[in-house]
This record gives sequence, structure tokens and C-alpha cells, in this order.
Amino acid sequence: MQVAQRHFTPLPGPLGTEFLSPWHEYEEGVTPEARLVHGVDRLNPALMRLLTGQGWQDVGAHATALDRVQLPRVQVSETLTALYEEVRDAAVERALLSAAF
Repeated sequence: MQVAQRHFTPLPGPLGTEFLSPWHEYEEGVTPEARLVHGVDRLNPALMRLLTGQGWQDVGAHATALDRVQLPRVQVSETLTALYEEVRDAAVERALLSAAF
């Protein structure tokens, strides 16, 4: 919050307030749009681990544990949930993520 204010407040004219308002909306997560953006934001690390081939071995994660963390975050949208499941399944198929413990 303080970082956002430090970055947005010096902007000229009403831009600081204009940019800070959606930031607050995102942080509070009250609107459907904010929850959707937050879900997309949380999907990004899984997508990057898949696309780069890094996988999850460095953190000892498996698909079941990843589901426990990610599904509540992406279930704001059927499309986002389906995309997450596609990423997870592709990672398991490529042996970047173990299926379960």
C-alpha cells in the first residue's frame, strides 16, 4: 500500500488518484473484476514454471498441493479454472510436476 502511494502520488494532476483507485480495488478484492485480476495474477507463476520448464521440483510441490493453493484463487471464473487445470495437467504430463503424494 505504501509503495503504491509512493509511486502514484507524485504523478501529475489527477493521475495519482486515478491510478491509486484501481490499486485499492485490486487489494481489497471486493469487486468481481478485482477477484478476476487477482486470479489471473496468481495463475502467472504456474504458467511461467510450465513455459520455462522450471517445474516444481525446487519446492517439492505436487499437483494435489498446488490445487489446494491455486483452485480457490482461480475459481472466480470457469475459464480461468479451466486454464489453470490445463497448465497443471500439462506440467504433470511433462513430468514438471508430480501428480500427487
